[in-house]
Amino acid sequence: MSVSFGRTRRQRGDTLFGNILGIFIGVGAALGMQFTIMQTASETESWPSVQGTVLESRVEESRDNDGERMYSAYVRYRYEVNGEPYTSDQINIFQGSTGSRRPAQNTVNEYRVESPVEVFYNPDAPADALLQVGATTLLKWLYRGAWILAALCASAASGKVFRLLRAFIG
Repeated sequence: MSVSFGRTRRQRGDTLFGNILGIFIGVGAALGMQFTIMQTASETESWPSVQGTVLESRVEESRDNDGERMYSAYVRYRYEVNGEPYTSDQINIFQGSTGSRRPAQNTVNEYRVESPVEVFYNPDAPADALLQVGATTLLKWLYRGAWILAALCASAASGKVFRLLRAFIG
């Protein structure tokens, strides 16, 4: 009587197939989210604009999960659309924090309290507004990175799929 602790060829194939499927689902979800964000960013480029005024402008500090300092710009502004007053604090479509204070400080320096600003608003929902339309440089690089990752995963997976097919066929 022999005892085998290894997996059979079929079990290895099932695991490999599950791993490949998981990679494709994960990468597909990431690409889908990135596509949606990029499409929204592109749509903002056609939004109309009005003159607004900066009410608050400051650098905010927080901590990430590892306790490291993170910085983000907070800019609140007011504007009017068809005589209706609004306020918003959305600077661009993809706001985030960074470990460096400088980018946040540069944004705050650009939007000083009581200074006039051009406010871009969604014509279908004027409460949705931005100071910067389109995709940020970071967003563009994330989008490109997602496609590069997808290509690398597809390339790696295709080699494994061909080996799996050869194992079952031959």
